[in-house]
Order: sequence, then C-alpha cells, then structure tokens
Amino acid sequence: MVGMGSVVTHDVAPFRLVAGNPARPVGWVCACGEPLAKGEEAEVSPGQPARALACHRCTREFRLDAFEGLVPVETAA
Repeated sequence: MVGMGSVVTHDVAPFRLVAGNPARPVGWVCACGEPLAKGEEAEVSPGQPARALACHRCTREFRLDAFEGLVPVETAA
C-alpha cells in the first residue's frame, strides 16, 4: 500500500505500507487494508523469532519474519 503523494522509487513488498518522498517503509497492512503494525513494532531483526500478527477487521493471521517479510498463515478449514 502506498501513501497518497508518495514517490515510489523501488519495488514495494506485498502488504508493506510506504509513504513519503521518496517512499519509505512505515508499517504493514492486511489484504483488507487494515493497518497491522507501524513504526518499531513493524520490524523484526535477523536472529529474532518471527512475530504473529492478526487483523482485527477480517481475522486473517500473518507471520512477520526478518527475511520473508509479512507472510499469510494458512489456516485449516
């Protein structure tokens, strides 16, 4: 997702929220558009365990990993 008026100069990862000129990462969003994490809580350093995030609007679950970024968690139906 790209913030209004932002100038994107590089590829944007899926579910990444970018804003500014030039666009910089500021958080993560769900596929429904609901913000999941912003600022410090939106980053995981290498060596740290992956963090679980859930959307409050649509209840989708994600895993925030230092190398893969935000990955949807498959749920058994």
